[in-house]
Amino acid sequence: MKMKYDELFDGRYRIIRPLGQGGMSTVYLAENVKLGTLWAIKEVNKNSKIDILIEPNILKKLNHKALPRIFDILEDNENIYIIVDYLDGTPLDVELSRVGCFPEDVVVDFALQICDVLSYLHSQKPNPIIYRDMKPSNIILSKDGFIKLIDFGIAREFKEEANFDTVYIGTRGYAAPEQYGAFQTNERTDIYSLGVTLYHLLTGKSPKDPPYEIKPVRIFNGSLSEGIDSIISKCTRQDPNERYSSIHELAKDLKKVQSGKEANNDNEANNDRWKKSYNGPVSFKKLILSVVGNSEFAAELGYIVTKLTDFKTLIINLDFTASKVDLSLNLVPKIDKYVSARNESFGFNMIMDAMSRKAFNCDILEKACIRSSDFNNLYVLTDPFDITNYEKYTAMDLSSVLECGYRGFDITILCLSDSILDSYSKTALERADYNIVPILANIDEIRKYEAYFQYMKEKNLIPDEKIRLIAYDYKKGINLQENL
Repeated sequence: MKMKYDELFDGRYRIIRPLGQGGMSTVYLAENVKLGTLWAIKEVNKNSKIDILIEPNILKKLNHKALPRIFDILEDNENIYIIVDYLDGTPLDVELSRVGCFPEDVVVDFALQICDVLSYLHSQKPNPIIYRDMKPSNIILSKDGFIKLIDFGIAREFKEEANFDTVYIGTRGYAAPEQYGAFQTNERTDIYSLGVTLYHLLTGKSPKDPPYEIKPVRIFNGSLSEGIDSIISKCTRQDPNERYSSIHELAKDLKKVQSGKEANNDNEANNDRWKKSYNGPVSFKKLILSVVGNSEFAAELGYIVTKLTDFKTLIINLDFTASKVDLSLNLVPKIDKYVSARNESFGFNMIMDAMSRKAFNCDILEKACIRSSDFNNLYVLTDPFDITNYEKYTAMDLSSVLECGYRGFDITILCLSDSILDSYSKTALERADYNIVPILANIDEIRKYEAYFQYMKEKNLIPDEKIRLIAYDYKKGINLQENL
């Protein structure tokens, strides 16, 4: 079975248009020509790294007005097709881009509706359902003003006996810290993501955009109540134990704001309570960047970031065909001294050893790095240059390294060879927030990379918005290596 526009799928469904696309799935609007009804068909690749039956297995248990109902599941050799209700409306991220930001009373109404559906999910027996992917693009605003929740692809059942999740997953910025750590997600995970979503809807500031952190919303709009500011602050605490303990508790405070009980900005006691509840900004500086085919550029990018900011920055040298990162950052003498001063392994050897013992974690990653003597916050994961390293580390689990990089550092920069055969490229390109291709600013170099762009897009399925072409022209006076 293949889905083609304006043709029948499974003899019943006419494919009208795509509704949305993710890393391993695409959702289409389809008409059942026999019934004249509209449905959403989610096409999920069977090579997905997550359990592709999670969503249908969860949806078939649920019955709530804000959730789609599952109708059927089809499959072929490559994909499964999940057929669910078509929820006619506009995703909130689309509506947000149109209006800039929503008024407080509208956002509070949205929040209470979302609380209702989350309360329903969290009350499921025997195991609560944890949604784990709250964000504006997964919230549909129907034409009659009601909220609908879509995409249960990474939802899970909370089990008391489990100590941690088997997969670290979520949408960066909206995902709670525990979604990238060695803990189990629970109801407070959804509370965190809801808090970030409310922040985005009220301010128009995405957690992926400057200032990359949750600030008091009244900084952006002084007319917003202290009550809603306090609520968002409590929802988005880094420590889950400092957040609301339940959706019910959160909804109670939202209803107080809605009724105006928390809206008096001149109330001294209320103001003191707000100040005590705010526990400082929550950082969203987290980024993973890959730099393709230019390790010198990657080194200079890391150097500039740490020079101009206090971001804790990690450079991972995956270009095992050259030692240009080490040379650009003048690390070769440091590596030689580091090797002679220590008996145990470091760099990728330390990581491989820890992985073989199933003991790899964020602390190991940090210990494996060479520290820059210029800045305390610049770390480099590399090894003494040896061309055989190209094959030596093929068994390394780069996904685990990147998860620890994301959790332990603000910026992670991956130096990649521009070889399309590089065993790390696909994982790195998929996991990076942006894939940067630096090219000397001349037409021949730009043409040379056209085929590589096509490979990234078609073979590795990297969307255009994740690829950044940077044309540069080095000037001798500002070259990093010569000015260390």
